[in-house]
Amino acid sequence: MSRLLLLLSAAAALRLPPQRLPTPRAAAPCMQLQIPDPFGMFKPKKKESGGALSRGIDEVVRDAPLPVKMAASLLKPLAGALETAFQDQQADADELLYQAEAALRADSRVTTAFGAGVAPGAVFSSSSASSSMGGAARRTTTLQFQLGTGGVGLARGEGAEGERMQLVELRVQAGGSDFSVDISGSSMGGSGGVIDVDAM
Repeated sequence: MSRLLLLLSAAAALRLPPQRLPTPRAAAPCMQLQIPDPFGMFKPKKKESGGALSRGIDEVVRDAPLPVKMAASLLKPLAGALETAFQDQQADADELLYQAEAALRADSRVTTAFGAGVAPGAVFSSSSASSSMGGAARRTTTLQFQLGTGGVGLARGEGAEGERMQLVELRVQAGGSDFSVDISGSSMGGSGGVIDVDAM
């Protein structure tokens, strides 16, 4: 018994005092490295914008090296300008065809040859030009389109910058004849209005 007590006393004497764990130090603040990003290559991706040309450029260079992407970013403003020009030309052509349809249906020679419901068919030739005189910009559009069976129509329009296109000339080729169509009432209302024309 005395030997057991002696062993317990020795074990108690050898017991180490509890050790306090060191207090963790606060993490040092991280340094933020500012990298110049003149082309916005490292900005978070936003919802895709722009037209077909701009999106096409993005798709082509999606997996390209960074220098190629930077070069492509310089082309996107040009692509946007081209898209705007295409849209403006399409709007001018639509307006011109709308006015041409009204004039065609008001001409008895045209309705006799192609019926009261005559309308411009597919456009097979178009041209557009812009000019500036005295600081005022003007644009000109010329369209050639199919008319019924075997007929051809030519419509030419002009418009000042910021104004809608106005039909200034309309000609029809049909059955070996070529004649000018009266356009005096063709531009009333434009494509945003309604024009009722009774065939003669």
